[in-house]
Amino acid sequence: MKIRTMEKRVSLIAILWVTVISLLVPLGAWGEDSSPVTVETSSPQKLGLTVGKSTILKSQVVIKRVSVGSPEIADVVVLSPQQVSVTGKTPGVTNLTFWKKDDTVSTIIDLEVSPDISRLKEMLEQLIPEEKNIHVSASHDSITLSGTVSSQAGFSQSLALAEPFFPKKVVNLLRIQAPADVSRFKDAVQQVLPEERSIQVSATADGVTLSGTVSSKNNLSQVLALAESHFPKKVANALKVEISPTRFKEILHQVLPSEKDIQVTLTPEGIALSGTVSSAANLSQALAMGETYFPGKVVNLLQVGGIHQVMLEVRVAEISRSLLKRLGVNFNFISGSGNNMGLSLLGSLTSLPAGGFPSAGIDVSSTVNGILRFLAGGTTWTFFIDALKEEGLLNILAEPTLITMSGKTANFLAGGEFPIPVPQGTGAGTTITIEYKPFGVGLSFTPTVLSEKKINMQVAPEVSQLDFSKGVSVGGYLVPSLSTRRVSTVVELADGQSFAIAGLLSHDIREVASKFPVLGEVPVLGALFRSSNFQKNETELIVIVTPHLVKPLDRTQQPLPTDQYIEPDDLEFYLLGQLEGKEKKSSSQATSSSLASDRSSDLEGEFGYIIPE
Repeated sequence: MKIRTMEKRVSLIAILWVTVISLLVPLGAWGEDSSPVTVETSSPQKLGLTVGKSTILKSQVVIKRVSVGSPEIADVVVLSPQQVSVTGKTPGVTNLTFWKKDDTVSTIIDLEVSPDISRLKEMLEQLIPEEKNIHVSASHDSITLSGTVSSQAGFSQSLALAEPFFPKKVVNLLRIQAPADVSRFKDAVQQVLPEERSIQVSATADGVTLSGTVSSKNNLSQVLALAESHFPKKVANALKVEISPTRFKEILHQVLPSEKDIQVTLTPEGIALSGTVSSAANLSQALAMGETYFPGKVVNLLQVGGIHQVMLEVRVAEISRSLLKRLGVNFNFISGSGNNMGLSLLGSLTSLPAGGFPSAGIDVSSTVNGILRFLAGGTTWTFFIDALKEEGLLNILAEPTLITMSGKTANFLAGGEFPIPVPQGTGAGTTITIEYKPFGVGLSFTPTVLSEKKINMQVAPEVSQLDFSKGVSVGGYLVPSLSTRRVSTVVELADGQSFAIAGLLSHDIREVASKFPVLGEVPVLGALFRSSNFQKNETELIVIVTPHLVKPLDRTQQPLPTDQYIEPDDLEFYLLGQLEGKEKKSSSQATSSSLASDRSSDLEGEFGYIIPE
C-alpha cells in the first residue's frame, strides 16, 4: 500500500486531530493503549493488540509506504508521514513492514492480535463472584483459564461462560480445591493404614485421583474400598504396590513389637526371614505378613525359641446319688369251690397266663419281692408285694494326662470298644454286621504356645461307660447304651493355671402313683389298691484343665507304677491270701548292695534296681 494512496483517504480534520495529539502525548513504546509508539529501527519489534482495539505507531523517520501481511487480521491507516494507526480485526499473527523514502526497509513489526477477554472477566465476576482465583489469559488462537475453583459447580460454570466467547478455543487449566470430603478421606486413610504415608489424593473434575505407592495388595484394596465409600464411582486409581525390605521390617516390628530378633534380608527372588521368635503363633503371623507383601517369595529361616511342648492335665470328677422307693401290691383270691375268684393287675406286678386263670398259674414279674398266701373262710388269698428302697452312689474320677507339640493335635483313650450288631437287608435276607464304638476316658487337645506366659488350647475331654440298664435288644443281642460326659471348648491359660471348663449340678425327683379309684384313697387299707414309685437323682460334675510347658527329663530311667510291685511267693499267695508280696532281702541283694557300695567311687549317682520303701 502506497503512502499517497492512503493519504487521499485521510480527511483534513483527522490530520489536524492527530497532529494535536502528537504534540501533547510523548513518544512511547508499542502498546495496546492509544498512546503513540516510537519505532526503533535498530532491532525487531513485537506488538500485541486486542480485537477491536487500535494503537498509533510513530516512526522517527519518514515513512514512504506500509504493508500488512494478513489484512484480515489487522488494518493499517497512515495518518502522517511518521504516524500509522493499527487496528486489530481478528485473532491471529501477522507482521507490519515500513519502507523509507529510498525504498529500504525501515522496520518490521511482529503483530499478534488476541481476543478481547475483558468482557469474559466481567461475566465471571458478576455470575460467580465467590471464585476469586480464576485467571484468564489470551493468545492469538486461544484463551487459557487457570487458577483454582472451590467446587465442581464453579469448575463447570467457568467453562460454560468461556465457551460462547471463544468456541472450541478454551484451554482449561483450572483445578478444584480439595473439598472437605477429600480431607476426611485422607484422615480415614491415616487412621486405618497409618503406615501408608505415600498416598496422594487430588480432586479432579470427575472425582478424585489416587496416586503414589502402597506397601501391599491388601492395603491397596483397603484404600480403594475407602475411596469408593467416600466417592462412589468417582475414583481414578494410579496407586502402585511397592515396598522395600526396610519398610517391611518396620511394619513387622509394629505388628510384633516383642520380636526384636527377626531379620529381613533381600534376596534375588524375594526376601529371607531369619532369627528367632518367641512362639509358633508369632512365627505363623510373621510368615503370613511376608506372604502378603511378597507372595511366593519368602524364604523362612526363622526358629522358635523357648519351650513348645505342652502337657495337659485333665480332671473329670463326678459324684452321683440315687434313691428309689417302690411299694406295690397285687392280689387274687379263689373260693374253695372254684366258682368265685378275683385278682388285681395294678403296676404289672402280675399278669394273666396264656392258658387263662385259674386253670393256669398267674405270671409273676421280676420286681415282686414278696408273696403272701393264706386261707380264710374256705377262700385262698394270695398277695404279691413289691416293696423296695434302693440307694445308689456313683463316684468317677478320671485324670488323663497328655503331651504334644505346639500346634499339633494329640489324642488319648483309656477304655475299649464294644460291638454293636447292625442289621442290613440284602437280597438273600437280613445279615448282621458288627460295628465298634469306643468308650472310656478320652482326651483330644491342640495347644498353641502364644508366649512364655500364655497357652491357647482347643480341648475336648470325654468320659463314657457302658450302661446295660438302658440297653436295647437288636437281633437277639443286648446292646448297652453309653453314659457319656463330653466337653469341647477353647481356652487360654498361663503355664500351671487351672480352669474349670465345664460343670454340672443336677437334681431331679420323679413320683408315680397308680391306684384304683376310691379304694386307693382309703387310708392304710388303700395301700393294697395302689402302686407308688419315688425316684430321686443328684449329680455333681466338674471338668478342670491345667496346662504345663514341659521339657524332657535327662534321667535315663524313670520311676514306673510297677516299680513298687513285689510278686508274692506261694506261702503269701495260697496260705495268707496276699496278692502282693513283702520286701525280702536275699543274699544276692546283699551282695548287690555291697558291690554297689564298692563301685560307688566309679559311678555318679544311684544305680541298680528300685527298692520299694
